[in-house]
Amino acid sequence: MVFAFRALALGLLAALAASPAHAVKTDRSTGAEDGCAVSLGGDVVSISGYQPNAAAEKYCTAFPMVGRSIITFDFDAPGLRDSSIGLRVVKGPNDDVEAEAPARFYRNGTFVFEHEFREAGRYALLLSATTPSGIGKDARFDFIVEDGWRRALPFALSVVLLGGAVLVYSRHSAALRPAGERKKPSMPPPRPPAQRP
Repeated sequence: MVFAFRALALGLLAALAASPAHAVKTDRSTGAEDGCAVSLGGDVVSISGYQPNAAAEKYCTAFPMVGRSIITFDFDAPGLRDSSIGLRVVKGPNDDVEAEAPARFYRNGTFVFEHEFREAGRYALLLSATTPSGIGKDARFDFIVEDGWRRALPFALSVVLLGGAVLVYSRHSAALRPAGERKKPSMPPPRPPAQRP
């Protein structure tokens, strides 16, 4: 019995330690100071990602699951607000174009981009800006989109380990009972049907 509880405790600790949900939470962003930014020709662009179907958290370099994602870009520098800025989302080592937004001006300093990621993998945001004087600036921001099943993995491991511990406990305790106590009727035997006269 002690073995079963030790196995259960170790399994739960391992499941919690391996939780990708915890790894994503440590990746939450608050702005340029924590790495959720990119330099576009010397000007800082802050990047924040959201997944409405996953959680109400802000993500930076790792999105927890495929699906609808909203990425916001904050152009704090006045020079960027006067520049024409375009975006491409590329996937994989060959930079296959997944989506793009044509170049335009974002005078209010904010650009909101929404995309449905259908596959997990490595992606990059490619920003390109053209200043009023015609100078081009480029930037790349790499990130990962993970499988949603990884979020459920700690729970599934916990259920399997708990079930195993219960099975081991029940077999161990049944083996320790005296032979006469092993089989106890759980319900009284059924009564015979009443006979009608």
